[in-house]
Amino acid sequence: MNAVKLVAILRGIGPAEAAEHVETLVDAGFPLY
Repeated sequence: MNAVKLVAILRGIGPAEAAEHVETLVDAGFPLY
């Protein structure tokens, strides 16, 4: 998954759900920084 797809997914869901997905990606080792 690239950044563009990630942004598109986050734009399609609510902030609370987005936070959960971000935490999931961080736990999986996704390079957000």
